[in-house]
Amino acid sequence: MPLKSFIFCCCFCIFTLADSYNWLKAQSLGPYPPIKEAKLLQSKWKYTYTTHSQTNTIVHKADKDYAYYIFFKYDGNLHTFLNGKYSISPWQLNEEGTQLSFEFRKIKQWDVVEFTNKTLILEYYMHAKASYRYHFVAVEDKHAPFKLEEHELPDVIVLKQIPGKDPNQFRGITDAPGKRLLSQRQIKRDERRKAKAARKAPKVELPFVQIELVGGGFYGGLNKVLRNNITIKNDGLIVKELQTELEGLYVNKKKVARASIDSLVAFIESREFFNFQQTYTCQSEDCQNRISKSPRPIALRIAITHGFRRKVVMIPIWDGKGHQHSLIDYPPQLDEIVKAIENLAL
Repeated sequence: MPLKSFIFCCCFCIFTLADSYNWLKAQSLGPYPPIKEAKLLQSKWKYTYTTHSQTNTIVHKADKDYAYYIFFKYDGNLHTFLNGKYSISPWQLNEEGTQLSFEFRKIKQWDVVEFTNKTLILEYYMHAKASYRYHFVAVEDKHAPFKLEEHELPDVIVLKQIPGKDPNQFRGITDAPGKRLLSQRQIKRDERRKAKAARKAPKVELPFVQIELVGGGFYGGLNKVLRNNITIKNDGLIVKELQTELEGLYVNKKKVARASIDSLVAFIESREFFNFQQTYTCQSEDCQNRISKSPRPIALRIAITHGFRRKVVMIPIWDGKGHQHSLIDYPPQLDEIVKAIENLAL
């Protein structure tokens, strides 16, 4: 065969295979709708079975001897559990929200076929005529093999009123001579007056507000910090929690006027907090190395709810020294926001 004919045949075969692959992917298996990274963060999944995409035939199914779990952590690391063995590797969702990058069985790119609160289906292509779909189901924390480490902080803070305590029992106490508790009759009379005044006054619906500042710093030293949280509630209650290894848990509570909270929210909005990214991760090798060194960094998490808007921003390394000294490139306005929250909680 002449050399030109041979080269032509090779090129024709290559282009034919490429066209077949692209046609298969475009016509039969995609494109798939984008997903939001925020909904994937901190989610845990259990593998159930694998299907051949073109025939929908089950080619593998998890039995009692095969256990595979994945955990998409907010710090950009994917925690995996495969038959009793734990491993950690990076994960990333592309800008279009259609492809996940993490390595499993030498596969590094996965198309997101379906993603709901209960179902996750990932697909990879073996060659032009075959692709396979991994099916996962969502699992709760108590059913997943991943355990919180000692230094990790809770995602949700729940405050409960102590049963049997009457919030009005110490109302009316002063430092004047003859101080005494108000009687139940006086308390009920005051409540009736307030209720009557409230009915006459026009009702103003204020937007719901909650601000949470969790973590930051490092897990190390002689007196390790296990918890460092500030929560500002909608009713003006501010709860500051600090728990150390030697001194235990210290909780300080105080109330501020709604006007103070509204001023803080206005300041936060002026710093464009709601336009920030969900997570600011390491971009340098020095930063990646620092995450695993001792003392271990504790991620900073700021969650702000204002009306129907809610934003959560997380930074895996936060030493409190400011943006210019940080290993992570985050908006410098975030330093001002953290300082303002801490000042209101003082």
